[in-house]
Amino acid sequence: MISSLTPPDSAFGAADQRQEVVINGSNFMDDPTANFVYFGNMQGTVNSASTTQLTVTPPANFQSGLTVKVAVHGAYLFGTYGTESAAHPYKLKNPVTQILGYDKYVVPEGICVDGANNVIITHGKYMDKISPSGVIRTIGEIKAKATNNIQIGPDGALYYTYTKYIMKTDTVAFQHTNTKLATNVKDLDFDRNDHLYIVGDDAIYSANYSDLVTVVAADVPDYGFNCVRIFNDELYVAGKYKGTDPAVATGTFIWKYALDVNNGTVTGDRQVVLNWSTTAYAGLAITSMTFDAAGKIYVGTEKYSLLCITPTGSDYATGTIAKVYTSLLGGELAFRLFWGTDNTLYMSAKNDANPDKTKMLKANMFEAGAPYFGRE
Repeated sequence: MISSLTPPDSAFGAADQRQEVVINGSNFMDDPTANFVYFGNMQGTVNSASTTQLTVTPPANFQSGLTVKVAVHGAYLFGTYGTESAAHPYKLKNPVTQILGYDKYVVPEGICVDGANNVIITHGKYMDKISPSGVIRTIGEIKAKATNNIQIGPDGALYYTYTKYIMKTDTVAFQHTNTKLATNVKDLDFDRNDHLYIVGDDAIYSANYSDLVTVVAADVPDYGFNCVRIFNDELYVAGKYKGTDPAVATGTFIWKYALDVNNGTVTGDRQVVLNWSTTAYAGLAITSMTFDAAGKIYVGTEKYSLLCITPTGSDYATGTIAKVYTSLLGGELAFRLFWGTDNTLYMSAKNDANPDKTKMLKANMFEAGAPYFGRE
């Protein structure tokens, strides 16, 4: 028998264990595999069980008016959620939805979210703004043919990298500023005191956001960094050693540097956070990296979908790496990642190998992202 469900009327399906449905009742089995739970005609996954309670991940059956039923091994009949005369209708929602308008013809490249939760997307030389209500409008042109990663700064301007340039576009007057650096640059992020850091090949730069006056914060010859993200006053980078010194480990790594956020400088030695080459995803470049508020690292790669690195305590090397929303994101690349001001993670699923899968996605992660200081 089923006496109640939590949530009582609707839940998100296929959300791993980020949102589960708790079924209360009687005469269940305390072996999870001996209980069979259906939402409509699709079976959920029982994660834990007792004789009076089941905890279930619902399936990807995104409909309303579903009947929830439970049977146990050896039983001839199902228990149904509802009254004796009528089932209680239940709704399953999709935690991952597509932002229409972006595909192989309008390829989303850079993505960020401002403090008002407007999504900013660059495609080619154009910049779009998507309001929280979902209205899309092209608001102007940037000063680049394409972008790597983009960020909204503390002055509301858009900051981005292109080849050897750190660039800035005023999002009101659409005036442009840029500074040419000595090396190719790939990504950028702000610390909590509004210092801007730019990473790429052979160097880490820091810059004054207002005029883009830039200095070398760390000289790292023979290293190439694809991504940067600042968390807890530390600068995390993902990339690889490109040199020929046999004493230096090759392959892809995530490293970190301590920051002096009062002066906008990198301090101390580079520390290994995770040797990516020892994981199941060795050999794949990390194309994007972000943190949730608790410190889990979410990464996108050139081949797999969204991955989550959960540390053991604060140790990522002994933590776990798992695919996220496997039944929903199995074929979509998380090429670029950016957290909204709520629990939403936005993903540019740009896919050069399979352009038909290029799209923009947003996912309810049931947790907040770490602060993006430029927009705060």
